[in-house]
Amino acid sequence: MVSGKKLKTVRVYYLLCETMQVNKPPVEKLAELLMMEFEKNELEPELVRYKGDFSTRVLEYCLDNDPAEIIKKMFGLPKLRKVLQLYNITIEKIDNQMKLANHLLQTLGFPIQPEFVGINQAISKAERCYQNIMMMSEMERIGWITDLYNELERILKDVSLFYVRFLFTKELNKSSLESLLKEEFGVSKPLDKLGLGDFISLIRDLNAKLKANEELKNQLQKTFGRPYILSKMDFKILDDVSKHRKFFVHHKVKTPSIKDCENVTANTLTLLETFKTEMIYPNLIRINEIATNRFGVRCIRAEDEDGGLWKIYTNMPLDVSKLYFIHSKTGQVAINPIILEKIDI
Repeated sequence: MVSGKKLKTVRVYYLLCETMQVNKPPVEKLAELLMMEFEKNELEPELVRYKGDFSTRVLEYCLDNDPAEIIKKMFGLPKLRKVLQLYNITIEKIDNQMKLANHLLQTLGFPIQPEFVGINQAISKAERCYQNIMMMSEMERIGWITDLYNELERILKDVSLFYVRFLFTKELNKSSLESLLKEEFGVSKPLDKLGLGDFISLIRDLNAKLKANEELKNQLQKTFGRPYILSKMDFKILDDVSKHRKFFVHHKVKTPSIKDCENVTANTLTLLETFKTEMIYPNLIRINEIATNRFGVRCIRAEDEDGGLWKIYTNMPLDVSKLYFIHSKTGQVAINPIILEKIDI
């Protein structure tokens, strides 16, 4: 004989499947999920201020509150795991309530804000490495600095592709960008095969084009206040850091000394901090809200990776599930700023 608890689980599974197949707004799917997973008396304390029948009040509750906060409040880790398993979502390696909640919200059809992966993450990694390097074992040092090289490569990728797109094309299409890189810079590799040395060469070639082309140089100077991407000093530090990379990535050739480790970490940290303070790496934002006020003015509210809040006036279509680079001449109340979607390759 099948237990009542098992019957309820089976019933919930089929109801969930049915809910996901129906073309309904995510907020309605969330309301249905709450009614499937909780008894009426369990939900009533949350519905006191709402009017109408039970299902209407549940929907009001979902409309009136942040979906992520609802999930965090109503679903503990065990219940989240159970529901995600019913959706056949693999969650074995996830033990963070917010990450699990985001998986569930995404499954229901809500757009999920991306986590920031920008300059701050790289600086934080470099700072931790620099502070702890003397306490690490040899293999720990090699592992940390190898990761640091990966972070530097990511930052150089963001910087080089941002300025290529700003100066030559706003296209995000991967094949169009690859064609441009091949035609203008002789880059024959696919984007996802480019490495640290390729991005250094690309920025160096960008500087050369700026020097040779007065129109491009003036465009960069007028917008960013400098006639080059990186200075001679920036390249000097970058070249010094990059020449040691092989000893960490292929450390069997030569084991890096503690002094090498210290120099690479200190120079990388200096370079990353320069990228941030001099705005070589543009502000990275994600969208919090897209709203039209009673006068018909469309305003976008966003936040950057430092927690700064932005009000943006633009006709550009933006997506809350994506990260964007922004450069504004008018500060954080940004009027028609330069906005380019961050490329992940």
